[in-house]
Amino acid sequence: KIVANIRTWLQRRPQRSSDADRGDTSSGSGSSKKGKHKPSKRESKGKGKKRRCLELYGGVGTIGLHVADLFDSLVSSDENPFNKKCFDSTVSNMKNGAKPLKTKIEYKSMNASEMVHAA
Repeated sequence: KIVANIRTWLQRRPQRSSDADRGDTSSGSGSSKKGKHKPSKRESKGKGKKRRCLELYGGVGTIGLHVADLFDSLVSSDENPFNKKCFDSTVSNMKNGAKPLKTKIEYKSMNASEMVHAA
């Protein structure tokens, strides 16, 4: 269901810090009361952060490129080096089209493990 509605799902999700994504609400400053979460200073500072997307097993960009405009940057990866030519061609068309895309987009010919360790 998420793949079919990925754009809607991504637009509804509030941007959260990595602590909030892991479900860690303690933030080292005491516990929250009755399940209510008070944002830590770190979380409050993160509100202006740029939205970045790392797509593993990206293939030729079928999913990532469709939602690229929702992010400030997109890094897509796949270990098949032949995908890059198709991916780059699509990105070129998106950047030079009627509604030019401003997202920074890059493709890495690496497998998922290498990408995770490179980050």
